[in-house]
Amino acid sequence: MKTSKFNRSLLLSAFTVLFLMATQAFGQESPEKLPTKEDLANNNKLFIELATKYLHWDEPSEPVKMVGPLYFVGTRGLSSFLFATNDGLILLNTGSPKSGPLIAASIRKLGFKPEDIKIIINGHGHSDHAGAFAYFKQLSGAQIAIKQEDVAMIEDGGKRLSLRQGLAGYGPATGKGRSRLA
Repeated sequence: MKTSKFNRSLLLSAFTVLFLMATQAFGQESPEKLPTKEDLANNNKLFIELATKYLHWDEPSEPVKMVGPLYFVGTRGLSSFLFATNDGLILLNTGSPKSGPLIAASIRKLGFKPEDIKIIINGHGHSDHAGAFAYFKQLSGAQIAIKQEDVAMIEDGGKRLSLRQGLAGYGPATGKGRSRLA
């Protein structure tokens, strides 16, 4: 599925605004020369590096019970949610490749075991949502529920996407128990 030029431009504009707000709000010094929308659009490695640093993608956050069986277990900058059911745990999104241990620690802090995760659901296959799929797949053996168009990306650990974007892959999440959702 291709993103339209309008949506991509809107996303890049929003990221630029968020980036500027985050650097001010958290007292961070912004880079000497701020990247333009075009810089970010043409250099995904730069985008990921800046987002990770200034939007705190790989920094721990306190887990929070939201409502009923729903818990926030993400990092400071990326959302991951845990659903505690009678049939086991369900994890929605896994953050970046480095956030797996942070999310697992949040799950443990709430009194749950990440090894008890039965299903991992993916919003979409980008590394900031699916980066730690392989980590949790290995830890729990959970089934993975993904959209059909993201199957190849998850199976190869983001290598195809990474080669196009100049990023490191995030490890394949394959094996027994994989589910495909259309």
